[in-house]
Amino acid sequence: MTLFLKNTRGLIVYPFSGIGADFAVMAGRRAAATFNLTARTGDQLEPPWDALNKRRRQYRSGSLLSRMPAADELAGGPFAVLGITDLDIFVPRLNYVFGQTDQARGCALVSLARLRPEFYAKPPNRQLFEERTEKEVVHELGHVFGLAHCPDPACIMHFSNTIEDTDSKGPGFCAICSRLLFQGPV
Repeated sequence: MTLFLKNTRGLIVYPFSGIGADFAVMAGRRAAATFNLTARTGDQLEPPWDALNKRRRQYRSGSLLSRMPAADELAGGPFAVLGITDLDIFVPRLNYVFGQTDQARGCALVSLARLRPEFYAKPPNRQLFEERTEKEVVHELGHVFGLAHCPDPACIMHFSNTIEDTDSKGPGFCAICSRLLFQGPV
């Protein structure tokens, strides 16, 4: 199922254990405003027992995504579905990811673990942490709505290989991605 922004009824944010409801609401509202959607918080989710790769000390993002309901499984939907976790996540062939999307199910997952300045031995900076979170949430939701990675390094849909990539890209969509998202393919 591919979600189209114009047919989506709202955004439901599912915090995984360890994420406060207040933070989930804040992240959801900010992202929902970008897409002109309403946001609400879903039930807290627990990671599946088999998600942890003990050797890497990281969690398989696909396992966490599978724990989330699909967009069309929710009454009154479809809703875009967002999971937020504090767990460090990865996909095969990559050391880590900031987030991952299951476009077919209409859901995205964002990890906060590597968005915190403290992860890089820097002092806490709440504003920077929230900016990074918002960028990654909007980026992953952009994938939910069908956008691919963008070659424009200032566009929010540009791939972030490092935290510096996230910091250097802008908070919004380039003209091409914006047109695709809000007007559809021409």
